[in-house]
Amino acid sequence: MSEQDDALHDLGESLVLEGLRWAAASSANRVLSDYDAETGHDQGWLGYSHHKLMKDRMDRVFSCGKYAAPSVDESAAGLDVVGAGLSQEDLRAMPQLASDLVVREDLNGSPGWRFGEWRWLLASFRHGEAHRIQWTRKSLTKQRVAAQRNPDQLAFDDEQLGIAELTDVFASLSQLTAVPSTTLVLGHALDPFNGGVQLPLGRPRLNPGGTEPWYWMKDLVDDWQPGGRGRVGSTGSNPSGSGGPDLPDAPIRLRRRNMSASGGDSDQ
Repeated sequence: MSEQDDALHDLGESLVLEGLRWAAASSANRVLSDYDAETGHDQGWLGYSHHKLMKDRMDRVFSCGKYAAPSVDESAAGLDVVGAGLSQEDLRAMPQLASDLVVREDLNGSPGWRFGEWRWLLASFRHGEAHRIQWTRKSLTKQRVAAQRNPDQLAFDDEQLGIAELTDVFASLSQLTAVPSTTLVLGHALDPFNGGVQLPLGRPRLNPGGTEPWYWMKDLVDDWQPGGRGRVGSTGSNPSGSGGPDLPDAPIRLRRRNMSASGGDSDQ
């Protein structure tokens, strides 16, 4: 099996992908409802706001950071925290996941989350340009991640990347923390005009010459329909992000986890 097959199988079977879809749905709904070009909002505001809320929603659904309760006895207090600022629809749709399923594992100050061997970092991009991302214009951390080897080959494709360009890139990255071979990138983008959402997950590919920016990539919400109000791939009243029936006012309990979140702000 390829790395793409392994990653999507592991993250899908564990319902981690459902958590990511819910995070994208919840954050997109809130950002798009607040967006108003007449007040001065632009693409930069849209990307920044979605980036911040994506981090918040992933911490909520995976019980990380301030959304982690120290004990089951404090779950009632945790309910107030995890539900603050969310709609009832978001609360009902949020997957009920095990407390220690995902942990925060940042990289050089860039927020990261890990399930088993799979870690992912968050990156914003302009809607419709997932295949035109220039990793050399992103942070050094994102460049370092993109400079990892092709997971399904034994060596770099020097003919495509250029040996001289690789040498320059690695010289600038030499002081960064080593990146595990299983670090992925979760991209996100919104279209304010039709509510379109993109959520590509994959292995980034360093592309200083403007070539393909992914070794592999899967858009997790490519079945999102405009006007779906965040119900990714939903049918009727049962959103796929809920992991089950759409129960009215289902209680949301804060899950415990085994590790405390590490700090640091993301670059975009």
